[in-house]
Amino acid sequence: MKRFAIFLILFICVLNSYGQIYKFGRKVQPGYVLGVRIAPSWSSVTTFFEAYYNGYNLSEVSIINKNDLILKMFGREYSPANPEHKNLFVQYKIKNIGVIDSLWKLRYAVYPFRLLNSTDTLGWSNNVQNPFIPSPKQNEILYNLGMDTNFYVILGDNFLHLLSLMCDPNWVRNYKNAK
Repeated sequence: MKRFAIFLILFICVLNSYGQIYKFGRKVQPGYVLGVRIAPSWSSVTTFFEAYYNGYNLSEVSIINKNDLILKMFGREYSPANPEHKNLFVQYKIKNIGVIDSLWKLRYAVYPFRLLNSTDTLGWSNNVQNPFIPSPKQNEILYNLGMDTNFYVILGDNFLHLLSLMCDPNWVRNYKNAK
């Protein structure tokens, strides 16, 4: 019994430490970043954040709402991730602000929460076996764009580049069809 208790404590410690280390497909420059995690929480499927990334893990994480994210990206609200108040929508050629509302579609085939009076409930994932994660090919696409596909976290330039790609109907079509 004592061995089991020790094993359980060590196992929990290893899991906890792994959760602090993100492995991204593309190099993320150390510094303050904006990012998103695409996973259900108590109020949403996307959690936006601002954090310091040291090249290995995140610290100083602040959860921000969608409106604050947009203001920080426009450069109208102070952000250590955008200290020069640049318009990141222009810089990264993000042509449609509404694309932020479609981030959940990358992971899910169907919106995971019940929505009243909504017609936009179909996502872009085509995983037939599990509608709550992308297909292996879609996961590969996301990983190559810099997303940690274990925790569905993407940040920094990779996050902004992904938003830009999501504005391109050809990219969306290719993503939807990736098996």
